[in-house]
Amino acid sequence: MNSTGQNSDSISRWTNEVFRSLLDSSAPESAAKAAAASWIITGHATSVVVVLFESSSKCVIARGVRDVNGTIDVSAESARESIADLFMPETLARQIGIEESAETVTYTWPETASVCFVESADDTQSDDAARVAARILSQAESQQTVIPDAGHMESMAEFAAGAGHEINNPLGSIIGQTQLLLKEESQAERRQALGTIGGQAWRIRDMIGDCMLFARPPAAELQESLLGEIVREATTRTIETLEQSDDCLEFDLPAMRLLVDVDVTQMKTLVGHLVRNAVEAGQDSDSEPKIAVTLSFNGNAVILTVEDNGPGITDRNLRRHLFDPFFSGRQAGRGIGFGLPVCWQIVSNHGGLILMEPSGRKGARFMVVLPRVR
Repeated sequence: MNSTGQNSDSISRWTNEVFRSLLDSSAPESAAKAAAASWIITGHATSVVVVLFESSSKCVIARGVRDVNGTIDVSAESARESIADLFMPETLARQIGIEESAETVTYTWPETASVCFVESADDTQSDDAARVAARILSQAESQQTVIPDAGHMESMAEFAAGAGHEINNPLGSIIGQTQLLLKEESQAERRQALGTIGGQAWRIRDMIGDCMLFARPPAAELQESLLGEIVREATTRTIETLEQSDDCLEFDLPAMRLLVDVDVTQMKTLVGHLVRNAVEAGQDSDSEPKIAVTLSFNGNAVILTVEDNGPGITDRNLRRHLFDPFFSGRQAGRGIGFGLPVCWQIVSNHGGLILMEPSGRKGARFMVVLPRVR
């Protein structure tokens, strides 16, 4: 077969891979290779390297080139790198053997746990190519690790905002009418029934409040703060609220004064939700809850992990919907499924990422990676 035929075959093959990856989720290696191919096809890149993390310490590196005949070649390999290096792309490039040039453009997407190093012959196509690559990478699905799909979460937030607004209006009427009827009702049984209706209506109002907090969170008011103190205070307070003994806690906080630009209130909310989930997961196991809270740093990124000794999250359907609002793997009466969606919003507000992966304790480990370490 001549070079023209080879060129046509390779373009056709990789175009099909790109479309397939856009239509459905795929494994990290397939997604990374498809993203690399999309840069060459859509963005006319001459060379591209895609680094996609499939866990906190493992990534897929896809390398794509277009040779002088126009033939596309894409390959992939696995490597052990820290996901905190997403916030240090220059360091990451050196570690994986990329020689950046003046023509290299770097795209970092914490929300998809990926970095792309691109050399393109056509800058006018870069925006379109970036959108295609980001969409493919956002749909990568690991067997073990869960990284929320930013596009999916944003769609859920828009739905939650619309639904919350529409439900609030009739709910207000129900609460108001119930209160009026209670004032005029003297029969005990009817008053009890009206009280139940009103109480449940107020419970729905609280749910709508959580819904709107997820859908329209306040902007982060960043201030230089000692993150270790925030984590310790929020963890201890949550444990006390849940009436758990301090014996269930293990702290591993840095001795140095770790200054980070964060919204203190939002950080306390984030830590509280993660610790509460860890305690409840431990209560689902045969032993007493054990929670390990770790804080570390890597260059210009800080890593917070909260581990539990629960049964773990092995069910694929549960992992897929783990960060969805109103979705809970717990039994009825133990939350309404807004803890993790709110955590995602807080982390997004801070330009970081959140993920879940199996813990060495046979439970689950939730990891938050934040930039802006000083």
